[in-house]
Amino acid sequence: MTMSKLRAVIVALLGAAMLLALPDAASAQRGGRERREDRRERREDRRERREDRREAREDRRERREDRRDGRVVVVAPTPPRASVVVTAPTPPRASIVVAPPRAPRIVVRQAPPRPRVVVRPPPPRTEAVWVEGYWQWNGAQYVWVDGHWDQPRVGYVWVDARWEVQNGQWVFYEGHWQAVAR
Repeated sequence: MTMSKLRAVIVALLGAAMLLALPDAASAQRGGRERREDRRERREDRRERREDRREAREDRRERREDRRDGRVVVVAPTPPRASVVVTAPTPPRASIVVAPPRAPRIVVRQAPPRPRVVVRPPPPRTEAVWVEGYWQWNGAQYVWVDGHWDQPRVGYVWVDARWEVQNGQWVFYEGHWQAVAR
């Protein structure tokens, strides 16, 4: 073989090797882009979770301030289910704030167990209102919260906590005192 033919074969082999290496470089570049996109999505997910936690903290802070100021927050569209209504003048320091309904915080795919049958203890006083027990979701399973007797609030009725099915998921609504329409 002559030197020029040998040189031509070497050049051809080097060219072929370079062509074979190009798809690997392109796929490595594509993989790098996909990894960057994955990292970007994870950062966005973390940012959204932080925002959700921040909103939950703000909601809790607002409820604490309302309780501290003596205001009662009434969530408007919930129908009353209690049968006890206490009528007397509203205390002078209390005021009623009608707030728009808050989005439910607990949404679970698994149905809660049937409510427990509980024998109510005798009321501590004749005007006491029974607050029913309910199943609470702790993030992994349902936990029973016992019912109890509560001091009635003038001009309010107790609305029990409840689970409702919405779009195939179970949504929890906390029990609360609701103002009676006069």
